[in-house]
Amino acid sequence: GEVIIAPSAEGFTITGAVLCFNNTEYTLNLTYTKPSKTRDAALTLSGLEVNVFDGGWQISGFNEDETTYVTLAAYTDEVSGHYEENDLLPSYSFIYTDIVLDEEGYLESANEFKMLDADLDVLFNKADSTMIITGTFLGQNGEDIPEFTLNLSGKIPAPEVPDGSDEEHPYDEEVDLVHNFADYTIDDSDFAEWGSIYVEAEDEDGFYIILDITLPITATEPVAVPGTYVINETYYNETVHSGFYHASYGIIPSFVATLVEQDGKLYYDKIWWIVTGTVTISESSVIEVQALNSKGHKISCRLGGGVPTAIENTEVKAAATKRLVNGTLIIEKNGVRYNAQGAVVK
Repeated sequence: GEVIIAPSAEGFTITGAVLCFNNTEYTLNLTYTKPSKTRDAALTLSGLEVNVFDGGWQISGFNEDETTYVTLAAYTDEVSGHYEENDLLPSYSFIYTDIVLDEEGYLESANEFKMLDADLDVLFNKADSTMIITGTFLGQNGEDIPEFTLNLSGKIPAPEVPDGSDEEHPYDEEVDLVHNFADYTIDDSDFAEWGSIYVEAEDEDGFYIILDITLPITATEPVAVPGTYVINETYYNETVHSGFYHASYGIIPSFVATLVEQDGKLYYDKIWWIVTGTVTISESSVIEVQALNSKGHKISCRLGGGVPTAIENTEVKAAATKRLVNGTLIIEKNGVRYNAQGAVVK
């Protein structure tokens, strides 16, 4: 059939006709009216956490007593600019109020306001990694439809540098990454569906990798088809996806990262976003990653096949040594030991 979707002052209309599987043709004349605000509200928050990644951004955080939470996110190459509802990611753009946490800090109850409309200006300062967002956000929780006037500010968090220390901080330099997941083996759990492999590997050193691999069109079974896969933003066959997509735990592309555990929570110590390059699957299902991150630094990883004696075409700059001690990441550089926040450990 054919339908026409036309905007109106109140929302939009859908008209046309469709032929359904019961061989009946239905004539459509539908109207959607966008809900109107029932009240005004204001939300001013500072000190929020900002994340600006390759292809998008997110700002999120609580107020001081953790009774209100806000998150906004978008896919875009240019962070600063004007944003409306269609520019934001609905799964990561909402407001919680009246939050009640249980004794263990988990969410017990809250009023969730999903996004109906937005009219926001975003200003991101690359020099000091700060973000300011002003404008209006129309949210809905049942029949309660407040229009929030937002005044949000935040900053990309940086590791703490110990006071009085004149030592170079171990996070100050960007280095090439060479790492091997020697014990990794592809198994049935890696196949999200026929036609793709969703690789997740972690090792005892705390390193973590995600690869989203789309198999050749000729693949009729969920098996690791040997070959070389190009890293790009598409989901075309024989590619590795470098763009961003929704997952149950956040917005992630294919990436490599160190994984740090502190106080029972997981943190990413340093992330290498995989932007371009290749992923090769051998006849024995060993995966080789030869890629670059967004800053042009090399990523060279092997999954499976034991520890190789050398990795071709890769030069590695000197970096801090990292190791786990009683479940805590310790960084050693120039004879000084640091924790994941950069504080000196004696």
